[in-house]
Amino acid sequence: MKESETRRIKLELNPETMKELDELKTHIESRRIDVLRRFLIEVLRNKSVSDPVVIAQKADVSLQTIYKLQSISVQDAPAGIVEQTPFQSVFLSYGGPDEPFARKLFKEMTDRDIKVFFFPETATPGQRLHRTMSEGIHEYERVLLICSANSLDRPGVVNEIEQVLAREAREGGAELLMPITIDDYVFKRWNPSRVDIARQVRDRVVIDFSGTEFSPKKFQDRFDRILKALSRIQKQ
Repeated sequence: MKESETRRIKLELNPETMKELDELKTHIESRRIDVLRRFLIEVLRNKSVSDPVVIAQKADVSLQTIYKLQSISVQDAPAGIVEQTPFQSVFLSYGGPDEPFARKLFKEMTDRDIKVFFFPETATPGQRLHRTMSEGIHEYERVLLICSANSLDRPGVVNEIEQVLAREAREGGAELLMPITIDDYVFKRWNPSRVDIARQVRDRVVIDFSGTEFSPKKFQDRFDRILKALSRIQKQ
């Protein structure tokens, strides 16, 4: 159903019906989480898998969702089954020309002990590129997308956006994608073949890093906002 048609239908529904639809949506998403929780509990009880990354892959969810399922009772889970760190892990998505900026972000994050996938430093030699990127989207909790004229039109970057958006949908609307921009391309000139991709990126809060190469203070201010978004403390 097209978005315009969905909006039209919503406008024609009375408030009581809209409330019922919202409750149904919440119920469906809650059932999805319940299924995942039961799966995780069963895995932990059988002790067949101890690696949270493997658990995420078997459940076809991201590590972010596995961390959310820590609400299971303590007696069901072996100690230390899920690693807890102050910050969520990050997959850096960018085009080759933006590697210097991506490397700067990588250094800032690793200096704070954040687990980061940065292709030149993290990729396994000899592994197929598609597999490397696909596994990264599964393994890391957030995808930090560098939006620029140099990155957004590259097939590899578009594929990574599609994969993370698909994961968000499967996980009931989880917010995994975090876009940042270093120019105005994403807002004014980006016109991908799939219009919905551009809409889903633009419909988020996008942190503007343009001009930060000339202002260390501005860079630190923007980077602090990323740290706040990645912090586990505010999400508890």
